Amino acid sequence: MTSALKSQISESAIQKIQQRFQQVYGLSLSPPIPIELETFSLMQRVHALANTFAHALAQRFDLEDRKTYREVIARLPEVVEGLPDMVQLIFPQMIVVWGLKRPQALEESLKGLQQLTALYTSEFAMRQFIVEYGEQERLWSFLQQLTQSSNPHHRRLASESTRPRLPWASHLPLTIAHPEKSLEMLQPLWEDSHPYVRKSVANHLNDQLKFNRNWTYQILQKWAKNPSPATQWIVKQALRNALKAGEWQAYQILGYPPAQAFTVQNWQWQVTQTEGGWQFGFQGEIRNNGHRALKLRLDWRLQWRTLAGKISEKTVKGLEANVEANAPLMFNKTLNLKGQAYQNLAEVMQVQLQVNGKIHE
Repeated sequence: MTSALKSQISESAIQKIQQRFQQVYGLSLSPPIPIELETFSLMQRVHALANTFAHALAQRFDLEDRKTYREVIARLPEVVEGLPDMVQLIFPQMIVVWGLKRPQALEESLKGLQQLTALYTSEFAMRQFIVEYGEQERLWSFLQQLTQSSNPHHRRLASESTRPRLPWASHLPLTIAHPEKSLEMLQPLWEDSHPYVRKSVANHLNDQLKFNRNWTYQILQKWAKNPSPATQWIVKQALRNALKAGEWQAYQILGYPPAQAFTVQNWQWQVTQTEGGWQFGFQGEIRNNGHRALKLRLDWRLQWRTLAGKISEKTVKGLEANVEANAPLMFNKTLNLKGQAYQNLAEVMQVQLQVNGKIHE
């Protein structure tokens, strides 16, 4: 997948960027492109071309003049619009190249990222400003203003850029050491109307569980009391990995009873090789031993050995249900695992049934 994404940043894309600079700024730019570009990863390509084009424009405009800097940044969306997604990552990074050297123009840089994030995303660039200027109140004030924007892309930027960790990016030490900074961004968004924003908030809290577990559980416990469907979705999505891991706090927050409330009977599984993958079958019976209907969640926990001898594991959500008092729930489920990762499966070593966090062999 990453190979397909980085292929968007190609020679033809570079030519398109040069055409856009000519159309928007009236500049004919032919800066030297790194000859190693073809061997670079996705983000290496982004950074290399951002440096190349940022320096080329800096030679044509007096970016030390804040008015000129503001005008150059303000026209970047005209260059960006309609370009492939991965190519668009180059332009927020250009603002990083310029802005980190110009602290006096921090406001202009941040507003530039705000403009560009509405077209695709600026969180990778914003994180670099947070690392550099994270101790400055004016940066956090700007991010807090984004949480109040009517544009969901702006609101998402406040959450996504401050996540403790982010794919293709380094961890963010500041919000790991000071999770209250995370909450400043997330609390205004806990009932957000847009799924794009809610997903970011949930992912942010899921990140914090890895670094500030008890703190995050306390926040989610409070949020779970909010009846808003938006907040309820965020809480459950934030706890998705904790549920698969069988953490009792996650089950407790979402109102699941202890696993002891259920009895497992006739649990069995089978596995067969199929074209391009494997098919698992799961059957059994779960009985509610209580005197009222109870929430139930089943997960399948799989462990296998690859052809190379590596041990791999995967937990797959099975089902969720309300089980009536003193009543059984019969299940008969099929799981198909396909793709290159499963073609290397040599031997299934273990299959376990997880009932509200408790493991059954």
